[in-house]
Amino acid sequence: MRAALRFGIMVLGCVWLAPEGARAEGIVLRAGEHPGFGRIVLEWPEPVNVEATADQSTLTLTFGRRVDEVDFSPALERLPDHLLGFAPGEGLEQVVLQVDPDVRPKVWSTDRRTIIDLYRPVLDPPPVPVWVNEAEGVTRLLFDWPEPVSFRLHDENGTVTMHFDGVGQIDPLAVADALGGLVRSARANTGREASELELDLRGPVELTGRAVDSRRIQVDFAPR
Repeated sequence: MRAALRFGIMVLGCVWLAPEGARAEGIVLRAGEHPGFGRIVLEWPEPVNVEATADQSTLTLTFGRRVDEVDFSPALERLPDHLLGFAPGEGLEQVVLQVDPDVRPKVWSTDRRTIIDLYRPVLDPPPVPVWVNEAEGVTRLLFDWPEPVSFRLHDENGTVTMHFDGVGQIDPLAVADALGGLVRSARANTGREASELELDLRGPVELTGRAVDSRRIQVDFAPR
């Protein structure tokens, strides 16, 4: 058994978005507010590369295929505090998003999705210690919150989302390291009212989660 170890957290928060708007040649655009940030998701019929360049209040996205047929209006309507406008780029493969000057964009991909997160920095949320223990092939995470918190666990297509109704910093890299080869990538986000940890798993895992008490949340990972 590995001795329990403690690590703190440094983050940046979540909810899932409501389906919305543009279907063009099988492309689906979704957009919605999350705790502390807005998110735009483009779902493609096949994997697509993307390059992102941020310059002051603009975000230029260059894709590995044409995107001139994609309508970003639903994102503009759903994210008025983050997204101010959009326009075609220099080619059919490019689009330029105008974002609020206080927003910090982050663009990443998973499988056939391009995710555009528009963050508003959160100042000094408290760290959430996480204890890790291994026994009989099960890795257990224990989130030790400084105040009472409710919790939801969701697993969809190999992406696990842990949603906490509390504000705290969680170190996604430390969590991924604690889980060894089970995790392909990890992200943590903190908003004004909630925090989330997202893990992209490498393979099938049996998950169980429960509240030990009002402040401590336990999540077990057992490879299948």
